[in-house]
Amino acid sequence: METKHLITIGQLAKISDVHVKALRYYERIGLLPPTYVNPENGYRYFSHTHVYLIEVIRLWTDLQLPLKTLKEFVSTDGVQVELTNLIDFATKAAIEKIAEMKEKVTLLTEIKTEIQRSEEIKKREVVHTLEIPEAHFWLVPYEGKIGDIAYHKKMAAAYDTIVSHQLTPTYECGLISFVDQNKFETYLFIELAKSSVLEEMEQILHLPAATYVTLTTKESNIQKASTVFSDLLRTSKPRVLFQTELFSEVVNADAFSYEICCSL
Repeated sequence: METKHLITIGQLAKISDVHVKALRYYERIGLLPPTYVNPENGYRYFSHTHVYLIEVIRLWTDLQLPLKTLKEFVSTDGVQVELTNLIDFATKAAIEKIAEMKEKVTLLTEIKTEIQRSEEIKKREVVHTLEIPEAHFWLVPYEGKIGDIAYHKKMAAAYDTIVSHQLTPTYECGLISFVDQNKFETYLFIELAKSSVLEEMEQILHLPAATYVTLTTKESNIQKASTVFSDLLRTSKPRVLFQTELFSEVVNADAFSYEICCSL
């Protein structure tokens, strides 16, 4: 076969600005079949249309799409590309990526807002009242301290379980304790997004809006931390306690602070 109009893999690498090793990998998985292989020396030759195909591969990797899906749009000889179908597929994938990035930006913005709120809370030296709106929480029984290794393991497992039920968790999480006649019943909680379709499940608690008193503490044990509300807890009225970790502009493992709230 006449090869004067063809290019070697080295030339293809220079033209497309892609390392030879990457080109060999694309060839090995069937995405970049050579136009001609010299039977005498095994040299591989490519056409200039392969430069265009490499640009398509580059786009695919930029979108973090599996390369095996690209093979569906490329002919076995690497010459023909189903361009319209490929563009439709890539456009859909790009839109989905944009939506994912928007969700991450929203989450980062919410975390930054929470950091600012936490810093303001830390400056308080007296008890404040707080209106906590109606919400749904995913509960997991728990007896340890907030921030313990066991706490983080159970919290991670709870997030996975929530997602497996096709529910949407928020970043609002911590400990919740139901106190009645000095008896504490404590759970991990994760607030569920209002957009979640909530089924009747024993793990899900619907808590109506209520007024709470709130204070910051360094105590990670919710029962010990609740002693600041001893006057409220001594009454016969059942109470709800929340304990959440406060965000910090600078993370310091030796200086964690928590917000503890008690229902009125």
